[in-house]
Formats: sequence, C-alpha cells, structure tokens
Amino acid sequence: LAMLRFACNPRDGISFHRIANKPARGMSDPLIGRLETFAEQHHIDLLAALQDCNLEFIRDEKDKALSDAAIRACREVRHIFDIDPAPTRLPALAQEILGRSRYDDWLKARYTDPTDYEDRSRNINELLNAIAEFSRHNPRATVADYLQSIALYTETDDIKTDNAVRLMSLHASKGLEFDVVYMIGLEHRILPHEKAL
Repeated sequence: LAMLRFACNPRDGISFHRIANKPARGMSDPLIGRLETFAEQHHIDLLAALQDCNLEFIRDEKDKALSDAAIRACREVRHIFDIDPAPTRLPALAQEILGRSRYDDWLKARYTDPTDYEDRSRNINELLNAIAEFSRHNPRATVADYLQSIALYTETDDIKTDNAVRLMSLHASKGLEFDVVYMIGLEHRILPHEKAL
C-alpha cells in the first residue's frame, strides 16, 4: 500500500521511508534524509530527486558526492516507480510495482520457514485480489480513488443494521456523519492531550 501511495504521490515522505529500503537495497536513513532535504530545497518531489541529473548535486554529511552504491540504490527505487499511474489500470499497476520491486523474492529470502513465507505471500495475494475486485466494481477508478476508499473503510462498514451502538475511537468516527456521538473519558489533559496545550 505504501508503494501505491508513493506512486500516486511522490511527495509522500512517510510512504517513501517505508518502501525505500524494502527490499533492502542500501538506501540508508541518512541518504533518505538527504533526498528529502534536496527535494524540499528545490521544490521537487522525491521521484524527481532520484533522477541522475539531481543525484550528482546531492552531498553527504562531509560534502562528498554520493557513493556508487548510494546512486545504485536511488536508481533501483526510481526504476520501480518509473510508471505513470494515471493511465494504467489499477490491478496492472499494482502487479507491475510488485514485480519491479522484487518484493516476493525478498519475502522468500527473509522468511525461510515455508509457513511464514506462505502467510505473507497470501496477504499480498489477498491485497491484489481486493484491488482487482475494487477495479471490477469501479472500472474508471484511479489509484487515488482506491487509496481513499480503503482509508475510509472500517469493519463497521460491514454492519448493515442501524439499530446498534458502535464503539470506535475518536479518529475512526471522523467523517462518518453519525447523528449522535458520545465521547467518553474527556478528562483534562486527555483530550486535548497535554502535549497539544
């Protein structure tokens, strides 16, 4: 999902952090930080920062050019997302990104116990099936449409009756437009949290 988010929005630093070094490719935290700083200073997205023409200007903490290994890691990440997500059908895009990232090979190498690998591989297949199902019901849907739909989806969406009390967090209730919401436990310094004051 983080890969799809980044493909849809190359300015998404949180998703970039999650996927830049998974599978491991030598993309260290300091390198990710330098890429983010460079992108911010030059008002470009992270995918643009990964272009060769920009990599030659990015320096390490000692003001040296990036090492060959760092440049190779940047090129690998750029290759994964060198796709325009707009015209690509959603299931095909998900499959393409998954294939380019060699994520399945990484899972096989990381989880040597066949049961562990199968569980994780099954999760990926379920995600791909869910994407395909969403695409069947929404043939014109974009990556952004899918990501928005799963961000708003909760288990309470499966409940068909209105004659019930639903228990959820404050954050889960946002945007659901209930007629009545009871908020319990609003002691001072809990909401708003003391760090917000």
